[in-house]
Amino acid sequence: MNSDAKNNSIDPVGNRYILQEELGSGGMGFVYRSYDRLAQKSVALKRVTVPGEYIDSPTFTAFARTEEVRFNLAQEFQLLASLRHPHIVSVLDFGFDEQSQPYFTMELLE
Repeated sequence: MNSDAKNNSIDPVGNRYILQEELGSGGMGFVYRSYDRLAQKSVALKRVTVPGEYIDSPTFTAFARTEEVRFNLAQEFQLLASLRHPHIVSVLDFGFDEQSQPYFTMELLE
């Protein structure tokens, strides 16, 4: 991978992942081919999203930023990361981006 491909994103997610291209989307968010600057390899990064009508709600914004919600999401991501099976894609990392939105990374299956 050339250095230009690694530097396509101005703001890395979690100061670690460079988004390169969207691979798909669904009801829970968007998945991107991303470059993990720490591990120096390509991964799949899923940005978990909430439907637009909820995001602009002051109630949701206050709720989404609470420590309880962040703790519950972190517990779910830790559970996903602990699963190991030949038919399950491994979760590698999880976190919250600069806008407090959750994301997690998985091994990239071509």
